[in-house]
Amino acid sequence: MKERIKKSNRYKRYLFYIKAFTAVYMVFVIGILIVTLPLLIEPTSLYNAKGALIAALTAVSLLYFPFIIAYIIKASRLIKNEAKYKKYTANIVKTETSTYIRRDYKIVTLNIPDLNKQYETKFYKGVLYDDVVKGAKCELLFNETNEADIIILDVT
Repeated sequence: MKERIKKSNRYKRYLFYIKAFTAVYMVFVIGILIVTLPLLIEPTSLYNAKGALIAALTAVSLLYFPFIIAYIIKASRLIKNEAKYKKYTANIVKTETSTYIRRDYKIVTLNIPDLNKQYETKFYKGVLYDDVVKGAKCELLFNETNEADIIILDVT
């Protein structure tokens, strides 16, 4: 089950977000180092201007850090809670994409016959993105303790 979760669209998207935010964070950290190293060698009259730049770069880089931590927690929770997931087959009732703002996911409404309920979940861009259409059947993992936690594994 753990391997199926690691191959899922949601887990891969979380890893992508972790890598993307970390890359941006590292750009700011390297920028801080480039600005700081000359100050350590020889303080000049530009000391105050560089200090303000260091403060600004530090503040901006710290804005990305919570997102990195949040997606690390989300990805690890998917793996940690693998015992809580049950496998179901569902029918895709409706798919919605954003009209005005370009997003990297579709909102999918699923009908799970075994539970006699409909649920909404996000399906991120990736391998099966174009296969997720109204009327298709999908294999999914459903966490009954957290009903918002649905992982679509395969679409037929």
